[in-house]
Amino acid sequence: MKTKPNEYILPSHTFEGERDFIEAEYLPSLIPEFAGNPLVEALPQDYYGQETIKGFASYPSFSDEQRFMPRSFRLHAVSRLRTFLETLPWHISVMQDIFKNVWNGYASRNPLVNRRQTLQERYRLAMQTGTVLPLQAHMPSHAATFGLLGPSGIGKSTVVDRSLQCLPQVLKHSKHGIVQLVWLKVECPPDGSLKQLMYWILEQVDEQLGSKYAKYITKQMGLDDRMALVGRTLERHFTGLLVLDEIHNVLRDARWTGQPFVDIFEP
Repeated sequence: MKTKPNEYILPSHTFEGERDFIEAEYLPSLIPEFAGNPLVEALPQDYYGQETIKGFASYPSFSDEQRFMPRSFRLHAVSRLRTFLETLPWHISVMQDIFKNVWNGYASRNPLVNRRQTLQERYRLAMQTGTVLPLQAHMPSHAATFGLLGPSGIGKSTVVDRSLQCLPQVLKHSKHGIVQLVWLKVECPPDGSLKQLMYWILEQVDEQLGSKYAKYITKQMGLDDRMALVGRTLERHFTGLLVLDEIHNVLRDARWTGQPFVDIFEP
């Protein structure tokens, strides 16, 4: 049973007083495809793989005097090793891929571009000159995706989390009336349910934005409608990157049910 479209119309939400968002500040971009795009110019410096990363590694505090502290203290001190992170070459590669996908995903999504006006001008030019020309700028047919595969316990989630921490998660563009959800990380349901995954994605959106999008999903809503609602929500808040952890759970379910799973990569 499919839900009628008017049953899950996106609410008009101002987000006032519900979350302490970071107020966007802008640094003009020297790259032509990003120039004038507030979604990109409000992000920290892009990372190309050669720059020095300050603070990416994590070293727990330690002093020689702690060796002679009581046993209970030393047991607690050992637990600090869980926060240890030594920067490795493949960590830099992952961070570079994350930054590249966020930046490239925003190249054709400048909210300040009046697409209707641009379309009208190109149409007028085509009519006046009698030539054949594209009325719209070329855009990628699919969202960029990449996967991080490896044995359990090697630190895949750790390095992804650390890389995402170099980017703000939510930016408020007061002058443009935009709340930008730069990235969102969701863990796939252990039972491999795609329908449950769609609900969990909206729950995470609500957690970060203080919104109530998840309530628009009902038990009777089919997978197609859930995916449509998730897509519209992420597009509305200009989500730059959707990270799915433990994706093998969903892949296993997709193979068994015959459901396509590549769509869940596309915001």
